[in-house]
Amino acid sequence: MPVSETPLADRRGLRIKEAADYIGSTPWFIEVAIRQRKIPAHKLGRHYVLFKDDLDNYIERVRTGGAL
Repeated sequence: MPVSETPLADRRGLRIKEAADYIGSTPWFIEVAIRQRKIPAHKLGRHYVLFKDDLDNYIERVRTGGAL
C-alpha cells in the first residue's frame, strides 16, 4: 500500500498538512512552530516529516502550560 493510502492512524511520520489535521491546527501554524523550533521536524527530500510522538509531546506541553 503506498504511503498516501496508508491510514493516518497507522503512520508514525506525518507531513505538515497531516500534522495540522492531527492536532487540529493549520499548516501555517505547523510551519511557524517548526521554524521557531517548538516542534521537531525532519526534512526528507523536499518535505518535512513530523512524528506523532513529538506532536503529542508538544500538545501536552501547551496543555499543561509548560515551556513552548
